[in-house]
Amino acid sequence: MSRVRERIAASRRGADSLPSPNIWRWPEVYEVENRAQDVTGALWRTLAELVDWAGRDVVDIGCGSGFHLPRFAETARRVTGVEPHEPLVRLAGSRMADNPAVTVVAGSAQRIPLPDASVEVAHARTAYFFGPGCEPGLVEADRVLAPGGVLAIVDLDVRHRPYGKWMRADLPSYDAGATDRFFADAGFECRRVETRWRFETRADLEAVLGIEFSASVAARAVAEVVGRYLKLTESRLRKLQRTLKKPWKRVAGRPLRAWLAGAGLVVLPLVIACFGLVAWGIHRRRAKAGCGEPKIHKEGVKP
Repeated sequence: MSRVRERIAASRRGADSLPSPNIWRWPEVYEVENRAQDVTGALWRTLAELVDWAGRDVVDIGCGSGFHLPRFAETARRVTGVEPHEPLVRLAGSRMADNPAVTVVAGSAQRIPLPDASVEVAHARTAYFFGPGCEPGLVEADRVLAPGGVLAIVDLDVRHRPYGKWMRADLPSYDAGATDRFFADAGFECRRVETRWRFETRADLEAVLGIEFSASVAARAVAEVVGRYLKLTESRLRKLQRTLKKPWKRVAGRPLRAWLAGAGLVVLPLVIACFGLVAWGIHRRRAKAGCGEPKIHKEGVKP
């Protein structure tokens, strides 16, 4: 199974933490990949246009070995890296050990170890948020974001050549349009950014392709690439502004009415029953008050 297929399949199963076999098994090669990506800085420029993290609290969800933490730490007030894989937690912690404004903790997208409304920016780059199946993570991000905060998700566009062609070869059933609709329905703004990858050596390029794709697709990709460059690989940068002060109005990134419609006859009677119990409780309480019952029970607890 290819690396991307493992991650997306786990996402759709609702796994508590998605395996990232590329960086989990080969962190030193993934470090090479991080250095090679976006050598012109197009993604960071676009992210800065959409999100202002200067002087704010930031959480990097699925921070891996902490490659992106120093960039946020340059101007953010505080940065928290959250990572489910313990060896990577240690690597990221070592990377940022000399920066008191950065903390790295074990956690997952579904269980971010931060208080409610405690950050202004949540960032996730090719981690967990791959479309349908990531609803628990969207709910959790909504919890930790303060009103007005932003969730920014960066992933790769499988429709864009050449990288997308190789991804589709490993995951032919993946529906990019459905993924776009999923995030659009959740209220995300999408910005497509063309990036250029440059590797220091041809061996580095081949090693990175080898950890990202199945053996057969990786061999084909290596044969198709000339030199040390991957030209015009497109990424998608998705931004969601948290403007709702009552997060319960959205369930898994969807309006409440859509969630109720999807839940059908199972949920609606439960909601009606709850309202019925509340109304009955209020009526009973008023009836007691009308009968002249004391305001304080024998146990000393107000009704």
